[in-house]
Amino acid sequence: MRYRKTIKSRLGELSGVRQWLRVRLQPAGVDGAAIHKLELAITEALANVVRHAYRGEESGVIHISLLVDQSLIRLVIRDFAEPFTPLDCGGSEAQPQLSSEGGLGIYILRKSMDVVRYEHPPPTGTRLTMERRRELLTPGAVEGPLP
Repeated sequence: MRYRKTIKSRLGELSGVRQWLRVRLQPAGVDGAAIHKLELAITEALANVVRHAYRGEESGVIHISLLVDQSLIRLVIRDFAEPFTPLDCGGSEAQPQLSSEGGLGIYILRKSMDVVRYEHPPPTGTRLTMERRRELLTPGAVEGPLP
């Protein structure tokens, strides 16, 4: 299934986005731990867009798309602000740098998602694609340790 949502570049929009995401993932059978990681990733990514790309300008537009299928969950965030790639700012998978302005966002994205890719399509802005493989149970399988 494919879903789309458009928000303004306001931090106050983030809780509504998390709810929008959860309402689409739960009926698709995505487990609670994976939903939590996806909510964390989208919150961190959108906060970066609002704070760094739009620099707090609340009239900016952000498009969010979600693809949920049997093997993959893909989130795409598209903004139209000045191109911004947090990976260029020293974000490290191994050693997050915490400062007064944050610093854990990219670390969290990389740990929560299987793919994190930034692109700068014309005319301006950034497209962030994040993917997470779904861990599926074999039909008829039972969760838990073997007897």
